[in-house]
Amino acid sequence: MRRFALLATIVAVLAVAPTMSNAAPIAPVEASSPVVQVQQKNEPSTTEKVKRNVKRTWKNLTGYKFNVSCLLSQTRTCTETGNSKAAAQAKCQSQYPLCVVSEAK
Repeated sequence: MRRFALLATIVAVLAVAPTMSNAAPIAPVEASSPVVQVQQKNEPSTTEKVKRNVKRTWKNLTGYKFNVSCLLSQTRTCTETGNSKAAAQAKCQSQYPLCVVSEAK
């Protein structure tokens, strides 16, 4: 008798499972367009732009330059400062982890 009850339970679960998986979630239907929330992008101030440009110019004047070659992208130039050329090259390598960093000529 127990086997029959167990078998009947399994058959009932297997019969109901496919119909429940096709059921759509209950949600109100709205005729209007869906609401899209977009985070507003903060524009940097003029002083921040000037600081960034001065820092980039200083790096280009005093830093070490390296060629960065990645497998699926074009060759780029990386300019970094450091206590030594090896330290600057390590900074470039950390920015482009799966690329080859070599000295620029």
